[in-house]
Amino acid sequence: MMKLGNRLKEARMACRLSQADLANRLSVSQSAVAHWERAKNEPNLHQLKSLSGLLGVDEHWLAFGSAKKASIGVIALLEQNILKPPLPDNIQTVDLPPYANSEELLEAIIVTDSASYPEYRKGDIIYISRKSENLHALSEAGVECYIETDDGKHYLRRVVATSDPTIWTLVGYFSEPIANQRIRFARPISWVQRNTSLTVSTPIT
Repeated sequence: MMKLGNRLKEARMACRLSQADLANRLSVSQSAVAHWERAKNEPNLHQLKSLSGLLGVDEHWLAFGSAKKASIGVIALLEQNILKPPLPDNIQTVDLPPYANSEELLEAIIVTDSASYPEYRKGDIIYISRKSENLHALSEAGVECYIETDDGKHYLRRVVATSDPTIWTLVGYFSEPIANQRIRFARPISWVQRNTSLTVSTPIT
């Protein structure tokens, strides 16, 4: 069975946090986090509870390695940096990672190619938060979100504020900015389950 340190590292990387990021949020040293992940020592009960909250993981899974199995629906495929609805005969659900909190996650996006490498690679599963958050806070944080605009289109982009508080620019890692958008909702990415079995070269453009 995976050790606590391995589970901690897996959950941290799924949140795309460095050891230093996690240490700062927990008010401990980076070396403390490194020692936990290398199984040189373990966090105390108070730290375990704080870690599970910061990472949005099941506390019992983090401590002991088991949690209730669950699955969530697939809402789109990411292909050539464009969101496409899954085909009727395609995968409709994916397993929720055992460390994830099903109360915090809404649905999933499956990456079908490596056009977004190194941000995403073929086989990655992107998990979207259940909560639609304040657009200004998301813009300041610079996090990528699942976005629905007023015309009913969906994007995987970051929101950038403009001089008009009701108008936004959508920015992607490998796509041209989309200006003058009104947004119905934006749900941030909570987890990215990496396809570690695939070796990817940088796409030729």
